[in-house]
Parts: sequence; structure tokens; C-alpha cells
Amino acid sequence: MAETTQQIVTTEWQKVSDGDCTIQSMSKMDLYNVAIGAAVPTDIFLILELDEIATFGYKSPVWIKLNDARDPNLERTIVIVK
Repeated sequence: MAETTQQIVTTEWQKVSDGDCTIQSMSKMDLYNVAIGAAVPTDIFLILELDEIATFGYKSPVWIKLNDARDPNLERTIVIVK
């Protein structure tokens, strides 16, 4: 059975899943950086709006952060289904 959670995302990298997840933003105007891999990312894999559902079928951890360095205090909520 799938587990649905909400998570606050900031401009810092956060691991949202150990793999195989679906993510959607609760805000339609923000861009997110997404990276796949075991360690804290040093590079960006994708830049997504997340106004639609994004599914990651990878067997590696999924990392996400807001793509907005202008405001380091920015926070947004995403929904994660694992």
C-alpha cells in the first residue's frame, strides 16, 4: 500500500525518497531542482515545475530543492507518494 506524505522543501537539498516515488508541488509557480543518487547532490539532474505529477521509478534516492537562490528562506510544500 502506498504511503502519502507532505514535506516542506527549501533551497537546500533534501532526500525525499529512497527510490520509486511520485511527487507533486502544492504551488504551481515554483521550479524545483531534482537529483538522483545516494549522496548529497553536487549537480542537477532535472529542473521541474511539479505542477503536474512527476514519477521517479529509479532504485536510487531522490533529492529535491527549490530552484530559487534569491530567497534562501523560501519554503514550499510538496506531496510524496512512496
